[in-house]
Amino acid sequence: MEPATPLLTWPTVLWWLPPLHPLFVHFPAAFLFGAGGIAGWQLVRRSFAPSRTLTWLLDAGAVTALAAVGSGLYFESSIPHRHDGVIHTVMEWHETLGIVTAIVAVLLTIGRRCADRAANTRWTRVLLWGTVALMLLVGITGHFGALLVHRFSIAVPVPVHMHP
Repeated sequence: MEPATPLLTWPTVLWWLPPLHPLFVHFPAAFLFGAGGIAGWQLVRRSFAPSRTLTWLLDAGAVTALAAVGSGLYFESSIPHRHDGVIHTVMEWHETLGIVTAIVAVLLTIGRRCADRAANTRWTRVLLWGTVALMLLVGITGHFGALLVHRFSIAVPVPVHMHP
C-alpha cells in the first residue's frame, strides 16, 4: 500500500497563488484610499490629533500592499507574456509603482506612529499630505494594472471568436 499524498503541498500552494494577485491588490487599494480620505479630511478640518482609524488603515494597507507586491512578482513570473514592447513597459511600470507604493505605505505607517507618540504637529501635517499623495500613487499603480487586464488581456482567456 502506497502512502497517502497530502492535500496541501508546495506545488499545490504555488499553483493557486498567481490567480490570487487580483484579490490581494484590492485590499491595499481600499485601505489606503480610506486612509487618504481620512487624512484629507483631517487636513481640511486642521485636526492633527492622532486617529486610530487612520493608523489602522495605514497599517492594514502597508501589510496588504506587501502581500500584493509579493503575489504580483510571483504572478509575473508564472504567466506567459512578451518581454518587449508596450505590454512589457506597462508591466514594468505597474511593478515599479507597486513596489514604491508598498515602501511609501510602510514608511508612512512608521512615521505616523512616531509622530503620534511625539505629538509633533509639523510631522503629522507632512504625513497627512503624504497619505493623501499615496492615494494618487495607488490610483496610478492600479491604472497600469487595469491596462494589463482590460486593454492587453494579460492572464485573461480571450474567447475563440475574438482571435483574428
